[in-house]
Amino acid sequence: MSFVWTPALAVGIDSIDAQHRELFPRVNALLEAVGGNREEQEILRTLAFLGNYVVGHFGDEELLMRETRYPGLALHLSLHAQFDEEFSSLRTTFSRCGLDATFARKVRTKVCDWLVQHVQGTDRALGEWLSARGLAPHALGAASPP
Repeated sequence: MSFVWTPALAVGIDSIDAQHRELFPRVNALLEAVGGNREEQEILRTLAFLGNYVVGHFGDEELLMRETRYPGLALHLSLHAQFDEEFSSLRTTFSRCGLDATFARKVRTKVCDWLVQHVQGTDRALGEWLSARGLAPHALGAASPP
């Protein structure tokens, strides 16, 4: 099953949307690696790359929220921290137990489902807040995807 970004997931901030458009194929690569029973090292590399990309993306969002004094910053930070913990746990689980049906299911729920919910909810709220203040769509114009 393919995991793709669609325009319906746009949050209205060009740089954030560009990062999301890049993030979705990266998650899809993880799904393909897991679903295709690829070599452990390939899955570990994909997990590591995805983890690093997410850290950079979250950092850009957090900088934007701080610079604009976004009132939802604390909640957004806690959601990012929660995802970081869950993703780290997922990587640890794979390192210890390898690939099985439980791991594949966790990738779907802890990564895919979380990402879509976060983009459609929390990130979209940020985009709407910035837009209402005339700060979107180029709010992070100098930033590029990590």
